[in-house]
Amino acid sequence: MLKIVTKDILTRFKKAGFLNVTHQNKKKYQVNEWIWPWIGTIALSSILFVAHGYSQESALPHLAHQIVLEPGSKLWLTGDSTVHAYSSTATEIKFDMTIPQEKKSTGNALYEEIRAEKVKTLNVSISVTGLKSGKARLDRNMYKALKAEQHPEIVFHLRSYTVWSSTSDTSFFLVAQGELSIAGQTKPIELQTNVTSKKSLATGGLVQIEGNKELLMTDYGIKPPSFMGAIKTHDQVVINFDLLLSKNSNK
Repeated sequence: MLKIVTKDILTRFKKAGFLNVTHQNKKKYQVNEWIWPWIGTIALSSILFVAHGYSQESALPHLAHQIVLEPGSKLWLTGDSTVHAYSSTATEIKFDMTIPQEKKSTGNALYEEIRAEKVKTLNVSISVTGLKSGKARLDRNMYKALKAEQHPEIVFHLRSYTVWSSTSDTSFFLVAQGELSIAGQTKPIELQTNVTSKKSLATGGLVQIEGNKELLMTDYGIKPPSFMGAIKTHDQVVINFDLLLSKNSNK
């Protein structure tokens, strides 16, 4: 940067007649002695100005709303077996979602920002051993099948999403594209969800996101668990989610 600034200054002084070229084919300049202090001052000022500009740019905050899960949010798996259906609920959910901060917002701002496709990041993970069915033996077999020791979390990462249609002023339908990692296998996944605006005295506005997705355990290298050799679970399971979101008031 110093060479660029100094070269630019010398060029300007040459045009002003303060520099004389002594050799036509070589970049050597004869400078009037009285002009050197001015060159030094201008060069230093230019460098400080450029550096100040870079420091200001790097210091700009990356403002974003942190979105949090509200009590009442649910995520659970359902499936069937040769004897009866079963359900397993996630008791530990990690949720990371950010939206660029807007200067002004009215009404349910979070709902409007999601509808305007402004979500910047979304990652959801659940603890495998946090899946609870109420039946200890079923849980143990599920953890083993999902390889909980080697891969303790099931993780969804959003890549993009598109709002397809609005069913009303307070509800719309969207399709999300992302990646789902289960038992060490990561596959692309498409989720179809319904988004609804809800009112809240505490936060000013809640957003409810509902949907479900059918999966085959074998697609993720998982052998459907069995019990005592006689009871076998079916390959297909369904991921269900009913999430309540709000903006973190501390951000």
